[in-house]
Amino acid sequence: MLGHPNLRAFVSHCGQNSLTEAVYQGVPLVCVPLFGDQKHNTQKAVKRKIAVHVDKSDLSPDTLKRAFGKVLHDAMYRKSSERLLEMIRHKPFSSRERLLRHVDFASKFGPIDSFDIAANDLSFVQYYLLDIFIPLLILIALTAFLLLRLLIIIVRRVLAQSKVKSE
Repeated sequence: MLGHPNLRAFVSHCGQNSLTEAVYQGVPLVCVPLFGDQKHNTQKAVKRKIAVHVDKSDLSPDTLKRAFGKVLHDAMYRKSSERLLEMIRHKPFSSRERLLRHVDFASKFGPIDSFDIAANDLSFVQYYLLDIFIPLLILIALTAFLLLRLLIIIVRRVLAQSKVKSE
C-alpha cells in the first residue's frame, strides 16, 4: 500500500515497522505516537524532516488537516523522504559484504571478550530475574495471607459481639 504511486503521505502511530516501511517507500509521515518506542521514533523522523508530529491529546480534524497540509505542501518533507530512501538503496556495503567482512574478522581474531554480552556471566537465577521476582512474590503472598488472617479475626470478633448482644 505504501508503494502506491499516488500515495503522498501516511498517518501512523510511528512504530518501528511502519516507520521503516515509510522510509523504505520514501513516503513522508504524520505521526501520532501512542506509547512505547513510538514517541522516540517520531522524534527521529521529525529530526530527519520526514514527519510532522501530532500529539494524541491534540488530535482533531483541524490538527490533522494542518499536519497533512504541512507534509503535502512543504516540498522539504518529500525531498527528505526521497533522499533517505536513496541513501538506503545505495548503502555502502550489501548485507552479504558485511557478513563476509565480519566472518573474516572473526576468523582472524577469534573470540574477543569485549564483544561478549554481560548476560553470559549471569547465573540462571540472575538471568531470569528470579532473585527479584521470588522475594517479591513471597512478600505479596505473605502480605495477602496476613491480611486474610486479620480479616478473619475481625469478622469473628464482630460475629461474637453480635452474638453476645442478641443473648
